Amino acid sequence: MHLPLLENFSQRMEGIFAYQSSEVDWCEQNFQYSDQVAEYYNTVSNAGFFICAPLMMYLLHPYAQERTLAVHFFCVMLIIVGLFSVYFHMTLSYLGQMLDELTILWIISVAYAIWFPRCHFPSFIKNRNHFITMVFITSSMSTLLSFVKPTMNAYALNCTTFHVLYMIMLELKKLRSSCSKFVCTNPRIH
Repeated sequence: MHLPLLENFSQRMEGIFAYQSSEVDWCEQNFQYSDQVAEYYNTVSNAGFFICAPLMMYLLHPYAQERTLAVHFFCVMLIIVGLFSVYFHMTLSYLGQMLDELTILWIISVAYAIWFPRCHFPSFIKNRNHFITMVFITSSMSTLLSFVKPTMNAYALNCTTFHVLYMIMLELKKLRSSCSKFVCTNPRIH
């Protein structure tokens, strides 16, 4: 019995896992140093995730005990981002690209949920739990849309990045205005 639909699905699945099936190829020359590693330096540079994340977990433990243990989850997510990034840059597979980009989206979402300042919550958000729910729903929708249209994740990451930069700017302005009495204004010193 010949099942063309099943055969087509099988070919698509093979394509997802195949080396260099990703639409993205970075500027590094592929397979220059190894037959198994497509982008050697992009792959090796992810070692920082495996070094920094456990170190952060250790150093942030007192903070996590005082505030929230979700900080440890953030550190574990950093390790997962590192793993998927290694897989992607090693194979340049479509699946690796999706896993790499989606874990980046989710780690940003976790960071939002933990550290987003309450004073900037939208007016309809009553507390941190409501905000976490909103972030989870938004990230889940973005994840699902990424499987329908993979470029959606890139747009979601860019929008999130612009929003993070905007929030940093607001917080720096607030910090500058609250600390202005401590700033030296003597022109002879500057």
